[in-house]
Amino acid sequence: METQAPPKNKGGRPKGSKSRPKWLLEELAAAPKRPVGRPKGSAHKPKTFAAFIAEPSVTLPPSEPKPKRSFVWKVSPAKRRKRYSSKKMSAMALTNTPNKRGVPSGMSIKDSIRLKDKALTEAKRIFKIMDKEGLIPDDQMARTALLTAFTMMKEQNTTRDKLACVRTVLEFTKNKPTTKTDITIKTAEDFLNEIAEIDD
Repeated sequence: METQAPPKNKGGRPKGSKSRPKWLLEELAAAPKRPVGRPKGSAHKPKTFAAFIAEPSVTLPPSEPKPKRSFVWKVSPAKRRKRYSSKKMSAMALTNTPNKRGVPSGMSIKDSIRLKDKALTEAKRIFKIMDKEGLIPDDQMARTALLTAFTMMKEQNTTRDKLACVRTVLEFTKNKPTTKTDITIKTAEDFLNEIAEIDD
């Protein structure tokens, strides 16, 4: 019978043994050592709340450089004339806010729309109160004029415009009905006649 050859040693640690193999120890000794702890020069983390407060704020990383702007003198004369001849550029050069008719100065278009909606809501509330009191006429044109005047009075308009709205309100509203009092002056003869009728 042929005898089997003993198994080759793979170089590893046999099962049950606690010692490391020599080849592993040699590789670990030749490998560069990993630094333990923080590198030199790094700031230490605060260990207390007072140290955390005293620590300076974290600085943001440097932002990316902005692209260079193309200046006016670098544009060709033909493009420059075309740019400044347009109506939109002319409006922006004069007011810097084109297409903002009816918007108060220093206010954006969105804020102006919200202000007008709020003024219209308040105007409708006042209109209903005056309509219940019988001060609003039945004419549809007069009712529309009054509602518009109430809305403009609540908006941020000039004093001149508000006075014009007040004048419109006074022209179109009804006067309150006057109470009639019947005053009868009775003479002595009338008083005697009433007594005689009661006695009869």
